[in-house]
Amino acid sequence: MGGTVSEILLMVVIQFCLLITVMLLAWFTLNLVFSGEPKLIAMGLYGCSHKTVAMGIPLINAMYEGNPLLGMYALPLLVWHPSQVSEIEGGEKRYGRARRGVC
Repeated sequence: MGGTVSEILLMVVIQFCLLITVMLLAWFTLNLVFSGEPKLIAMGLYGCSHKTVAMGIPLINAMYEGNPLLGMYALPLLVWHPSQVSEIEGGEKRYGRARRGVC
């Protein structure tokens, strides 16, 4: 029951690519709309791609209650959230250094 290791690794790669795509799309759109407002851009970037475990796990539990594959259904969310947090943190560090001229 459940996915093979290669299926899980493929899911992680796909989740990472989706996250990068959503964040890049949000970045360019927010820079067009809020140019010159770095705080709004940072908030919008986080808000556009944010999927929380606190919201997702109860929804998945409600939808698939009693299903033995419940853990596999929750796995994409459990991969998305930490990778999103690490991407936001890394981007903030690079963006913050660039704004201060430290690059």
